[in-house]
Amino acid sequence: MAKQGLLNNIKHTGNGIDQLKLWGGNNYTNEAGYVNEQAVTDGRIVTANGSGYLEFTRELLKMLENDTPEMIDGWYTFMSDGLVKLYSPRPRFKFNTIGLFTSNNKATVNFYTKTFGFTTDWDSIQPNVEMTLGDMRIILYPRNDFEQMVSYKFQYPEGFNGTVELAFDVPTFADVDKEYQQALTNGAASVLPPTTEPWGQRTCYVADPDGNLIEIGSFNK
Repeated sequence: MAKQGLLNNIKHTGNGIDQLKLWGGNNYTNEAGYVNEQAVTDGRIVTANGSGYLEFTRELLKMLENDTPEMIDGWYTFMSDGLVKLYSPRPRFKFNTIGLFTSNNKATVNFYTKTFGFTTDWDSIQPNVEMTLGDMRIILYPRNDFEQMVSYKFQYPEGFNGTVELAFDVPTFADVDKEYQQALTNGAASVLPPTTEPWGQRTCYVADPDGNLIEIGSFNK
């Protein structure tokens, strides 16, 4: 797939970026689209590394709508972790999603996919957007559509939103500086440039297209 250029416009994974570059040669031009996960789905294409056969199967079954996502995840848990985890008492709540209400879905999707590598199968038409990055999930919904759905008028902060933040960890101090610049390149507004704090963290703050605060930080010098 790398050699034929089929990975050049999608998020994908494999047996490491160096191996893909070796296999693809000059025909592989999408190093930025590589995601270091067992399996990755982008549109109608699923890729996986050599040990990701369970994850590859799980993603294919979901894409083909073989069963409900909950049933497919249950099968995956059984095959990967066995009966112990599958039948352990379930927690009362599982927090797995952050929702953002947007003024421009397209701008927000472009920002999070280009800056952080989120993936989505959004068709650019439906109001609801789901984006994932590993186990992290963000949903987007236009403010006007949401207000119509719940028949309620909300107040939204002007400018930067100091109510909540999204926090991303990166491996080292140097990565904080690099990702800060990348975020600005993709349209973020600077709130706090990279700073090493007294508690040992190097951190920075930017704001996404709707003014939501994002922290990028690391404790590893």
